Amino acid sequence: MLGRRVSKAQRLSNWEAATLTDKQQLYAATDAWVCTRIYDRLQRVPKNRFAKKTGFFVDQRENRALLEHYAKGRTVLNMFCYTGGFSVYAMRGGASQVHSVDSSAKAVELTNANVALNFPPEDHRHEAFCEDAFKYLDSHDDKYEPNTAKP
Repeated sequence: MLGRRVSKAQRLSNWEAATLTDKQQLYAATDAWVCTRIYDRLQRVPKNRFAKKTGFFVDQRENRALLEHYAKGRTVLNMFCYTGGFSVYAMRGGASQVHSVDSSAKAVELTNANVALNFPPEDHRHEAFCEDAFKYLDSHDDKYEPNTAKP
């Protein structure tokens, strides 16, 4: 559905009343398997201490991959970082510097742990800030090339 307008009826459809075709089921199963394989490659910290947050958003995988593609040599800002998924992809894509911002100290801790699991300790390209993202952006808005602001 990426890039295609979806009607309100499609967004709110009842999948029990309108079952998926065999082709749709195969696509969904394949997509879920691929997403799981990609996610498993980027190690993460168990989030049992972070139950308040909703989790890793698999619907953002294409956006993370897009950021990875454009990050090389750039300074990247990841606002509302939570798990640091965008930060990890930006670093993997060769960003020269990545800053992650979240108002939650637990989210910043999780992001730092995720980066530490995926990159060697001598890689100092990442820094995380526990701060209101909008206040941070107000004081640093001209510093970043791509930045990610997610709901």
